[in-house]
Amino acid sequence: MKVEPTMTVAELLEAEPRLARFFVEHHMHCLGCHMDIFCLLEQVAAFYNRPTLVQELQEFVDALDREGGAGEPSPRPSSRGDLPR
Repeated sequence: MKVEPTMTVAELLEAEPRLARFFVEHHMHCLGCHMDIFCLLEQVAAFYNRPTLVQELQEFVDALDREGGAGEPSPRPSSRGDLPR
C-alpha cells in the first residue's frame, strides 16, 4: 500500500486498519475523531508538527507487510483465554 499525503485518515485506516496502532503509540488523537473523514494526512502532519508523518506511516505499513499478509490483523495473545480475539 502506498501512503499519500492527500489521503484522509479515514481512507488510510479503511485501507489498512492495523495502522490504528501507529496513531495510539504516537499519542495522536485521530482514532475516533469525527474529522477523520476530512483531515488529510498532510494536515495531520502539520497539526502534530510531524513533517515526516507520511514517511513514518509508509515505513510502518512496509513493516506490517513484512510481518504478515497485508490487511490481516496481527495475531495478539489474549490475556484471558476465554475472550475472543
